[in-house]
Order: sequence, then C-alpha cells, then structure tokens
Amino acid sequence: MEANMRALIVYASWFGHTRLMARALAEELEAHGISVVATPVDKIDPGEVLGYTIMLLGTHSHVGHAPRQLRDLCEAIPHRRLCRMAIGVFGTKDRADQPGGQEELADCLQERGCPPVLPPFWIERTGSAMILPEQQLSDSERDEARKFAAELAEICLPVAI
Repeated sequence: MEANMRALIVYASWFGHTRLMARALAEELEAHGISVVATPVDKIDPGEVLGYTIMLLGTHSHVGHAPRQLRDLCEAIPHRRLCRMAIGVFGTKDRADQPGGQEELADCLQERGCPPVLPPFWIERTGSAMILPEQQLSDSERDEARKFAAELAEICLPVAI
C-alpha cells in the first residue's frame, strides 16, 4: 500500500447527520490504512486540497440543493488538481424520489470533466428526522457508509501481488 495515501473529507452539516456520515467514512478509510482529514467546508480553502489522493464531499440537501460553499469549492479547485483525485459524494436528502445536493455536486464535477468514481451515497431523512439533531447513525446506515468507503478504498489502493 502507498504510504502517502491521503483522503480529505469536506462536508456541510446543518443538524449533524452529514458530520456523522463523514466520521463513519473516515473510520472505514483509516481501517484501510488511508490517512484522513475531515473538516467542515467553511474551514477549508481550495488551495488546501494539494497532496490528497481522495476527496469526499458531503452535503445536506436544502430544497434539492447543496450549500453554495460546497458548489463554490468544486468550481474553485483547479481542474488539473481536481482530476488527479478520486472523488466521492455523500450526504442526506429528504426524499428518495427527488434529486438532492449529492446529485448537484456530482453534476458539477461531471461538467468539469472530473466525475465521482462512485455513484453518490446518501441517507434519507424525512419528517422530524430532518431537523432533529442526530446523535448516531443506525446500524444499517453505518453499514452502508462502510460499504461506500470500502469500495472507494478498493478503487484507490494498489493491488498487492
């Protein structure tokens, strides 16, 4: 395995759900030997993505959209840098049958010629679950997060022969 495999997880979270997802993804990537930095989007500058092999963007969805800060980050990272990373998108949305912020970020990346390496991963939050602070992910949600991160690690890590 490469000693310098590093992942950056940048997220926007209103009520903590996306932050919990970021933590679960970070734990799984670290279990695969990948060094991880997770940070809210308001704490990162586009120039700080240098040196990362993987970037995960996490978002809540507000009326089907990702926060402006995440969209701006996607657009501000130089194309050459963006396309050198394996990128994944994750988060929450309020309806399975409608697009969410994850799809919006994936579309932004696609338009820049650097699509995510996996389909967006999301957890549905409906009714009061959308606005109540979440203290933990359910077992099934944590399992889904682990599968997503493990698949991302499999794509990115070299095969030992």
